[in-house]
Amino acid sequence: MWRLRPDLLSDPEYKQDLQGVLNGYFNTNCSTATARGVEWEALKVVIRGETLSKTYGIMKRLNQELTQQEDSLTALQRQIDNGDVSESACLLVRGRIVELWDRLDSFV
Repeated sequence: MWRLRPDLLSDPEYKQDLQGVLNGYFNTNCSTATARGVEWEALKVVIRGETLSKTYGIMKRLNQELTQQEDSLTALQRQIDNGDVSESACLLVRGRIVELWDRLDSFV
């Protein structure tokens, strides 16, 4: 069963996008000829679709950043092996990778 993720409501971009979608929905679909129950069920579908789309976009962006950070970590590890860079740079990238994994896990 799908449920709205309350943490998305703290995202200003999501709230703005959802508000636009809801305004469009109400301007187009709400009339006295349609039963309120039907309007409510359709509205839930609209909210779910917008939320899934936004969640997919966030996950895609996080995965792209994760790939970039993993590539950076690999390059830094090579530089450490050659003595060109200290390990502290690697630790920063590893920390960011862990942070990205945690955010991705919250969407699953």
